Amino acid sequence: MPSLSYTLKAKGFTKTIKRAMVMINRYGFSSKKMEKNILAYLDLLERYDVPVTFPIPAIILNKYITFLKSLKYRELELAIHGYSHVDYSRLNAKEQSEEIKKAVEIFKKFGMTPYGFRGPYLQSNDNTLNALEEHGLLYDSSQSIHWNVVPKEYLKRNAYSYDLALKLYEPDDAQTTLLPYLKNGIVRIPVSLPDDEMLIDRLNIKDPKILGKIWLKILEETNEKGGVFILQSHPERIPFTFDALKMLIEEATKRNIWITSLKELAMHWIKIGNITDNYKSALCITGDIDIMSLWDYV
Repeated sequence: MPSLSYTLKAKGFTKTIKRAMVMINRYGFSSKKMEKNILAYLDLLERYDVPVTFPIPAIILNKYITFLKSLKYRELELAIHGYSHVDYSRLNAKEQSEEIKKAVEIFKKFGMTPYGFRGPYLQSNDNTLNALEEHGLLYDSSQSIHWNVVPKEYLKRNAYSYDLALKLYEPDDAQTTLLPYLKNGIVRIPVSLPDDEMLIDRLNIKDPKILGKIWLKILEETNEKGGVFILQSHPERIPFTFDALKMLIEEATKRNIWITSLKELAMHWIKIGNITDNYKSALCITGDIDIMSLWDYV
């Protein structure tokens, strides 16, 4: 699961200590807090009848299958977020194939057909894509793109932490990569940054109106250019993002933007290779489930 060494690299020592305190408060030593947040997340989406994709590590799916199978929301897609929460770019081709195979087997054991993958820490490479194709998956949503939409006054306060995230993710410029594309037989669907972790944990933006305005700016620019906005969020931050997500969904509906799941977008892209004639752009809401309690963090 999420490693201490990666957290130290991603955040630095001081931020890692602060992160530990946040984790204790955010998760606790049982899955109850996370279950409550996941249900609140789904309740919001159900109000508007919009789909969501939850990437989840297979071992977390296996451990908490009773709760996860109780989620009856028909618009929910579960995607593979690794077998375990490790950096796939550090694994060789054989190791990646074995990890993906084990993940697919766990999903199928519970009667679930996985269609896609998001690499933990948004990391993947050509070996990942080859492994996904080998084991019958359709899409990868690990590649990231970055939008310059954060107000300067917030960037000035915590520029180092924000820049550290960009250095780790190495996102492409959102102005040049807006649409899914095929590579190694896999539909690659780019994730938009900044996500909730960068905004809330790194820049300390916790005002839902400001969060909403930042994501609405991405939505607006994506719609103008005719692209896809893949929002990466995390259910454990729903107390901060609830109103921002509500703003985003309402605005997308008002603008007649196609709100869909990663699976449906990938299937459509294989068939059509573009946004539908009825829509100019698309929005996918995704909620990564990395862990369910602190006992999952090693």
